[in-house]
Amino acid sequence: MVKKERKKGPVWEHFNIESNKDDSHPHVRCKYCSKDFKRAVPERMQAHLNKKCLEAPNNVKSQFMRQITTSRIDNFSDHLSEEESRIVTSKDIIFILQVTK
Repeated sequence: MVKKERKKGPVWEHFNIESNKDDSHPHVRCKYCSKDFKRAVPERMQAHLNKKCLEAPNNVKSQFMRQITTSRIDNFSDHLSEEESRIVTSKDIIFILQVTK
């Protein structure tokens, strides 16, 4: 049985795959600081770029922060009725994002 490869998210663009023995969590290395991850987990890779990698460009860090913010806004707006979504302002959304951190 052939295993179907899952689509990789944008965080993978910033890591080199060192070895991939038919594993969904291969050994990877950060392209900026050469930090090794024996078992690649996208959430940990993303956290590394956002908080720990001193060499990662700011636009890489901000790219992930925009994704997180967009995801939170989408999640919030999924729970609004049509009427509520018309009257919610950007200030409301910013307040909600700050509260839900």
